[in-house]
Amino acid sequence: MYPLYPLLVIDGTPLPIDDDSPEWVRVELDPDGVAADHQCRDCGEPLAPTVDGWANMEDATECPAAGDGDFAPHTAVPVPLAWCNSAAVQLDADADEVTVSISVADPRGAFRFTIRRVPDDAPSPLAGCLLLHMPYPGQPMQHAPLTPLDPETGTFIVGAVPAALEERRPRRATA
Repeated sequence: MYPLYPLLVIDGTPLPIDDDSPEWVRVELDPDGVAADHQCRDCGEPLAPTVDGWANMEDATECPAAGDGDFAPHTAVPVPLAWCNSAAVQLDADADEVTVSISVADPRGAFRFTIRRVPDDAPSPLAGCLLLHMPYPGQPMQHAPLTPLDPETGTFIVGAVPAALEERRPRRATA
């Protein structure tokens, strides 16, 4: 039997790995914490909130691309993936498991999804099975609050529940 060696592939291109068996690969989207999380819908400039509205890096609050030649305020929209701090894949051959970590709140933590194989010789009816461990509402030391949106599909709201949805949620009876 031959050991499995991971291959790092980015945009379809295999990249050489210096180590014979790396244990994890991590992608950090804004490691220095300086990227803007909003941009102007019309001109595409990175924006930051100010007391006068949204401004570009030169502190200009008017957008040259908005309107019919007249200057108008920048229209801020979220930058795609600005909510993600990092994503990582960790391979653990000793535990026979793969973990995917996604950080969206405090950059020191992450949601972790792990699939591990129960050894074939384990004294359990689960011997040989693959098990999925994933975040769940009420989990101790949770990365961010989870609220079930659709329990049948395993879909959760991460973070605060929008007020429009909160009003429609059934209330638990209190005694």
